[in-house]
Amino acid sequence: MHESLDPIMNQLDLLDTLLYLEDSLISDFFRRSNTMPYFCVSWIITWCSHDLHDFSKVTRLFDFFISSNPLMALYLTARVIISRRKELLLLECDNAIIHGFLSKFPQEIDVDDLIFRTTQLYQKYPPHELQEISGLFLDKTSSINLYDKHWLILKADDTVDYSEANRILLLPPSERKPDHIVKPKNKRYFSNLSKTHTIALLFAASASVVAVVLIASRWFMRRVKLPMFTKNSSNRTDSSENYFACSTFSYTNPFSFSN
Repeated sequence: MHESLDPIMNQLDLLDTLLYLEDSLISDFFRRSNTMPYFCVSWIITWCSHDLHDFSKVTRLFDFFISSNPLMALYLTARVIISRRKELLLLECDNAIIHGFLSKFPQEIDVDDLIFRTTQLYQKYPPHELQEISGLFLDKTSSINLYDKHWLILKADDTVDYSEANRILLLPPSERKPDHIVKPKNKRYFSNLSKTHTIALLFAASASVVAVVLIASRWFMRRVKLPMFTKNSSNRTDSSENYFACSTFSYTNPFSFSN
């Protein structure tokens, strides 16, 4: 047991990344409404037993969680949210309304189908990869990060060696933190571009801005030089002709204009 909910809240920070990767509309909806993932805290810490009324569904989920990575409850949470996508996106973009809606775990949900889809999501974005993508890293001694090394290799009749677990529990909190920060592959959902590509894109974007400004300035100057409309039909110029006359320039080179 930990002294606080900080480890759970650190795990919940990864939920936004999962939702973005699987359904960016839901992720954007949460951000616009400033909805925090507090509605699913009980799902994580009680493995849904606090929210599901059907005991057979609870025991089925317990079997699933016991035989899985400790982060699996977070993947299941993401799948539950996505399964309610249609109703969710019809709600008013208000955090109180969204929190109230999502805090009620769907009792009619098909648990076996949910487990299947959760497993698919886990295989698609394993915990280590999810941390790299999000740029949010759990403690190096977290059971989530040590699961493959210390638990997945065990067989049914193996004797569990708790010496490593006891050693970790005796460590001060400062020594449980990640010992290095790996540069995320996709920090906050941006592509992992090389430095050369990034510089090239910046130059291209700058050139585009300059081109637009020059074109707009040229168009404006030509527009100003046009004769004013008068009541005299002989001096009147058709407005559509004025527009196209002002918009005539070479598209071969955005920096050259026909005089």
